[in-house]
Amino acid sequence: MHTLADPDAFLKAHLATLARNRHRDLVILQGSTDWAWQIITPHLPTNSLIIGNAPSDSARTSANPQNLKHQLGKEFAGAAIDLNDGLSANTLGIVAGLLQAGSGLFLIMPPTWPEIANPQDSRFLNTPLQPQQLEPWFYRHLASSWQKQSTWLKQHGEQTQLICQTTSVQSENALTEFDSGAATREQNQAITQILKVAFGHRKRPLVLSADRGRGKSAALGLAAVQALLQGKAHIAISASLPEQAHNAFFHAQRWLEQNISEQISTISTHGDCLSFEYQGETKQLKFYAPDYLNLNRVECDLLLIDEAAQIPTPLLTSLLQSYHRMVFATTLHGYEGSGRGFELRFTKTLNQLTPDWKRLHIKQPLRWNNQDPLEAAINQALLLQADNDAPTLPDCPQAALMQLEINELSKTQRLADLDAIFGLLVKAHYQTSPNDLQQLLNSPNRIWVTRYQKQTIGVLLSQEEGGLTGNESKIHGHLVPQLLDRQYAFSDALSMQSWRLMRIAIEPEWQSLGIGSMLVEKWQKQAQTEQIDFISSSFGAENDLTRFWIQQGMQPLHLGCKRDKASGTYNLVVYQALSEQAESLKQIQQQFQQQLPMLLNDELKQLDSRLLTLITSNFANSETEINTAEIIQDYLNGKRPFTTSSYFLKQFLLQNPALLSNLESKQASLLTDKLLKQLSWAELVETHKLIGKKQAEQGFQDALKRLQINA
Repeated sequence: MHTLADPDAFLKAHLATLARNRHRDLVILQGSTDWAWQIITPHLPTNSLIIGNAPSDSARTSANPQNLKHQLGKEFAGAAIDLNDGLSANTLGIVAGLLQAGSGLFLIMPPTWPEIANPQDSRFLNTPLQPQQLEPWFYRHLASSWQKQSTWLKQHGEQTQLICQTTSVQSENALTEFDSGAATREQNQAITQILKVAFGHRKRPLVLSADRGRGKSAALGLAAVQALLQGKAHIAISASLPEQAHNAFFHAQRWLEQNISEQISTISTHGDCLSFEYQGETKQLKFYAPDYLNLNRVECDLLLIDEAAQIPTPLLTSLLQSYHRMVFATTLHGYEGSGRGFELRFTKTLNQLTPDWKRLHIKQPLRWNNQDPLEAAINQALLLQADNDAPTLPDCPQAALMQLEINELSKTQRLADLDAIFGLLVKAHYQTSPNDLQQLLNSPNRIWVTRYQKQTIGVLLSQEEGGLTGNESKIHGHLVPQLLDRQYAFSDALSMQSWRLMRIAIEPEWQSLGIGSMLVEKWQKQAQTEQIDFISSSFGAENDLTRFWIQQGMQPLHLGCKRDKASGTYNLVVYQALSEQAESLKQIQQQFQQQLPMLLNDELKQLDSRLLTLITSNFANSETEINTAEIIQDYLNGKRPFTTSSYFLKQFLLQNPALLSNLESKQASLLTDKLLKQLSWAELVETHKLIGKKQAEQGFQDALKRLQINA
């Protein structure tokens, strides 16, 4: 640590070195906000991104952390994040990936950081918890990580002290120009391999992986253009979010405009579709959502999947079986943080279904040079390269099971084992993000781990829910209790003490040995010891996962009617009552069982039959008496939706058919068409010449109220 005589000159020289070496750096300014902005403003170009409170005269781009994903595909010459407004891990990862070579990511930190509350923690806290009540474990982790992985300036009275400084080492510039539009040899190789998928043998998919900044998405767009020019007509591209394909579209269009604009008649872009006329034929690169591709067989010459790691394996497997020329591109260590888990899980599927598949990994950075200080700082801080160095499964697994230890970890203990725990969670789930690391460290969750010879091979993450007094004006979090209140008008769930299992992960080599069941059993017994009313879990319903939970003695309680946009799965809630008070949940379970057949003719028509068998085979007979009149009234009062009430509305109608004669013909038709014919809302709108679902349901409710009055 030493005092800087001229901070402005120091930063100017440091940024010049970064530009010369095509590097970027993390620059921390700890002190008053005015002091920090005075230092960094001269070094933030106009094309910079500001997160938080910027000076009033700033002409730079300001962005809300919640809308940052809309900036994906763009590049900025600098960025500043004001930590006075808090910090989310995802924001840190996304912003770092948007910066071009020669730039700095400036973090403005209060003098007392890291021992301050983080307002961004509020998004994963259950009412009535506030960020001020939490210990700042995530900030402490960042501070420890950046002691030697940043350039850190600190205000000390009238002076500026340099706490540490990164070193930017000159490395070879590997950038060049290829006819394909590629900028590195590896990117050009990727384009060549993609074209082999398009024109070579069918059922030989390519898995293209890279860290951020390697030009992976650009390679998809450039390869798509080459394939179209060489004879293909329609190429489909997909990702969990449309924004994730924008970079591919941008590079495809730019190459066309810069290289063969005179040979094509028109280039048109409409939303997520790029089309042009070439040699008398229409060529098209079009975006489709993953679930749309799964439900509708789209005729295309090649299917490109970007950020495949964010899409669950079952959905990718279904696409692989339907489309025979595919490229799966994934970011291994991006802000999503889930690429390694994707490769581990999906490799087995590829080996089984398409054994001639190929893999290509792009190592060479394109947007900056190797040994980039910012990339190293972010990777280390967000554990984007975290891994669990699990022990090899012994020749006698059953003997090893006798040596397993299952324990709950304190906050200090989980920090000591953070790489292993987070690395295991990344392997197990398709959408693990840096925000999950922040929640793991700061949220008041509970963690149990399974260890073999002191090495972690399993982890279970649980969160406390319920226990509310009823005096809360607005409730945040409490996922399952709030769902039961909103869907079934069962407000008692909000006052019950419950635990929800959020994540469970077992090291792949150690799976299918019952270790997951052992972890769940430990969790269940601890919940009983602490006199918890009920335990639950909420997840995207897949056959294997549903079967696992049923085997743990959990009962299906609710099935959502909307597919997850990324996974294409329906959300299933399972539960187990542990107290006498929670036995009242049986009436909700019975309502779900009676309601399900109505949903299967409407919202759940596409439900997989094997999954339906798993759910219904676990249904239990119940003698609980259900108050139909109360359910009808709750529906009319907006306390529960039609999707959990329609069976009981239908029963009321069938038990009182004579009442229909007291209604006008149009009102009677609305009721019978919806409840007896089971027309969808869209069909009801068309049949009765109405303006949208809102008007249709309002007319339906008016008719039902009239029917109820005459009952």
